[in-house]
Amino acid sequence: MVFITIIFLVLAITKCSTPVKVSLQGQISVGKEVMETLSHFMDPDLTNGRRSMTPHEENEISKKITSKRLCQDLPLCDGRSSFVDNYLILLTTAVNSILKTSPIKELSLKLFYEDLPQILRDTRKILKSANAKVTDSTEFYYWNSIIKKISGKFHGFLTLTLTENFKDPEKTNNVKNIIQKIVTALVIIETKYANKLCIEHRICIKSFECTKALHRILEKLTNLPDNSIRSFMKHFYEALFATTFYSRLNIVTTKEFQVILNNLAFSNNVSAKDLLQSVQKSVEMRLELITNPSDKQMGYDVILIHIILSDLDHFYSKNKQFSFYNFIKYFIDWNTEGTLGKHLRKLMNDIGHEVTAQPHELPIKITNEVRVFLELTIDPDE
Repeated sequence: MVFITIIFLVLAITKCSTPVKVSLQGQISVGKEVMETLSHFMDPDLTNGRRSMTPHEENEISKKITSKRLCQDLPLCDGRSSFVDNYLILLTTAVNSILKTSPIKELSLKLFYEDLPQILRDTRKILKSANAKVTDSTEFYYWNSIIKKISGKFHGFLTLTLTENFKDPEKTNNVKNIIQKIVTALVIIETKYANKLCIEHRICIKSFECTKALHRILEKLTNLPDNSIRSFMKHFYEALFATTFYSRLNIVTTKEFQVILNNLAFSNNVSAKDLLQSVQKSVEMRLELITNPSDKQMGYDVILIHIILSDLDHFYSKNKQFSFYNFIKYFIDWNTEGTLGKHLRKLMNDIGHEVTAQPHELPIKITNEVRVFLELTIDPDE
């Protein structure tokens, strides 16, 4: 479901008739304090910029991680042990920094003393498993998997510790805000380390079928008249609300999303083509980043889209029976009177099954990313 949903995640931009908060060329309006916290993680000297931590706290996190010698006796890690350690140090520091400046700062202690040791044990297992399976031809797949699974462990911390333990209605907005900050920070760090993996270690992405398929669909959609685009959105509108993912969104987000999709599907006051062209630019930016890796700064909305598509590309990189190939065949031949709806529903269900078939931390990860994207872009300001 997430693959097709990504087309519509960013339709809530400033040209839409519903009040929204994001531009694909801009940055998410999550409030001054949030932006100040997250802007820290966008610095060029990211790996040296742990400014919200005291020197003692920095040293304790570094010592705790490096002392585990996670890459010991693993040929996979030759020349890359510091890459793994620094990635973990930065993820831990980012989450810890956000928790320490939050109303539930006591969780920073829980992260350090309870959750981090388990994350490190899991990381060692992830590395050992990849070491046993990797070949020259699958090197990127397993290193990309390592990066995503480690990030997924922190997403698991979010889901289990924050979502499950803080259900007090008075704290709901605080917890939601903290999760948004942490997910965005994790996404930024993952993006930088995926780029670092390619630029510094020459381990670069080889398979990005979801991104290419989405680009192909967008190319056709943006060349259709607005009435045909709205017809496509009607099919999507009808199919979306039967998905399990939609049922997991909070009430505010579902209501806002429903209003936006309803306007896009049935209103003549919104240029659907203009909106899709904005989405297309974001996807093209991902394709450019794949072919020419760099540390180019992007808006947080674009980074979230980039990582969601990166997750889906990863899920499908070992599966040669791509669900969307059949859909594209029907889509290319489709006209507004055709039966696209049932093929769209099948595609959304198939991709939903593909996501849930992944190791447990990865569905948690992508669900958090999509949920946060929707909250940041379509929920009304508090």
